[in-house]
Amino acid sequence: MHQDGGEGAGSDDRPGSGGIVVVIGSIHDDRFSYVDRLPAPGETVLAGSSDRGIGGKGANQAIAAARLGAGVTMTAMVGEDEAGLAATAGLAGHSVSVDTVGRVAGEVTGYAAITVDAAGENSIVVHSGANQALDPGAAERAVAQLPADRRAVVVCQCEIPQATVAAAAAATRAPHRFLLNLAPAVPVDPGTLRRANPLVVNLVEAAQVAGHLGVTPEGNNPRDLLTALLGYAPAVVITLGADGALIGDDSGVEHVPAVRPAEIVDTTGAGDAFVGAVAAYLASGATLPDAVRAGCAAGSVAVSRRGTATSYPDVADLATAGTAAHRG
Repeated sequence: MHQDGGEGAGSDDRPGSGGIVVVIGSIHDDRFSYVDRLPAPGETVLAGSSDRGIGGKGANQAIAAARLGAGVTMTAMVGEDEAGLAATAGLAGHSVSVDTVGRVAGEVTGYAAITVDAAGENSIVVHSGANQALDPGAAERAVAQLPADRRAVVVCQCEIPQATVAAAAAATRAPHRFLLNLAPAVPVDPGTLRRANPLVVNLVEAAQVAGHLGVTPEGNNPRDLLTALLGYAPAVVITLGADGALIGDDSGVEHVPAVRPAEIVDTTGAGDAFVGAVAAYLASGATLPDAVRAGCAAGSVAVSRRGTATSYPDVADLATAGTAAHRG
């Protein structure tokens, strides 16, 4: 199986060797509580520790891609509050360009209340805040600024208005490609799915998307779900947690095994580490299977550490994790 990364791929293509990633998405103020177990309905539990940092699927994926050497620009909205200033400064500190991050008067920056138990599982409640002010025009302008002679990957998730996601998809043209992480798995226009190259979802999201489309296979078998979604998107990646990921496009289906972490500490944001790595590798000319191998390794590193952005690997970390994501 082979999926070309776009025009202009060369033998020196590596993360950071010319690939551009534009993330159009959410920024959150993440607030973590670490507990022995998640509370039952109506129950209060005491946290042993807490933390705070940059979050949101968009910001997480931007940082994950930048950590792997891609040139990353973030298009997003924050509030005129301390959290918005801190998030913007934090993104810049991770080498993410924030020139197209705007501020919304009278609105708070989006935030996520995240509870993590002793096994690394989490429960998350999100308030969108300023993220809902990210309009289609901002997405169109971000894509229009891309150089025509260099490949880029435009990345969207679904914590922003769907009209903005649709605008980003419609504006993206070769040699650039549109990566849609349909998370959360809200209904989207089939035209947006047709431009997703790839569509990235986890197994739960894959079943939800198939349900929205009315094509849910019996038993929600991963390969059957992949086949169903390939009727709408040219390339699909379904992440399977400890079982790795399935890839499908017009050349066939391939399973990429997981990279096993030594210990699972915190699963929060691991999916975003995966998506950011896939985007960085695709932008630098990798095939889709190689990009997904890098994504699996990035997710493995992320779950072995606390937090979201603070847990994301660089290229050396991927090598240490034993990734098979290589070129050639």
